[in-house]
Amino acid sequence: MHKQIVGGMLALVLAGCGGVLPHESDADSTKFLTYDQVSSSYAGIQLGKTRLGELPGLGFDTRLTPNIEVLSYSEIVDRFLPSETISEQTAPSPVRRCIEAQYRCSAYVFHLTHSHTQHSGNVVPDLLGTERDTVNSGWSAEVVLLVQDDLVVYKVISGRPYAQDLQNETQPLGPLQDLRQLIVGSPTDQ
Repeated sequence: MHKQIVGGMLALVLAGCGGVLPHESDADSTKFLTYDQVSSSYAGIQLGKTRLGELPGLGFDTRLTPNIEVLSYSEIVDRFLPSETISEQTAPSPVRRCIEAQYRCSAYVFHLTHSHTQHSGNVVPDLLGTERDTVNSGWSAEVVLLVQDDLVVYKVISGRPYAQDLQNETQPLGPLQDLRQLIVGSPTDQ
């Protein structure tokens, strides 16, 4: 009778252990929690009116935002005129004027991301290392701003508003699978 009670309690504990599976979040330290927030803030940037000093208030701080690129003049040309098929004449007029302004033109590329990894499935195989189901989700955005003489003159946004990746990893031998590879060697070692 005692073994049945302990076995029943163990079964209840393991059934409710989904919350003990590992999870991980990774976000740059900007104010944006969602892609929609990035989009909304991006929409608040008015071409020819928004000044460089106003960008931090919109979440695009050119000095403190992590993972920002500040492009040199030659990098601006390479980015906006990448081949002979796209000439200065076919580029949008604000881009042309900015390129002509040369060193009075700056470009900022914001790489904004948020990702979350959550193990799902049964806790016992996950803990034993025999089967692991993982869900990776999040969003990413790239915002490019051209600033000429302290005014934003051109902007473009691209990205992935919602990304999700499901992974299933099965190792029938669990942690012994890695030991077997160490002893026998991987197929590439032969």
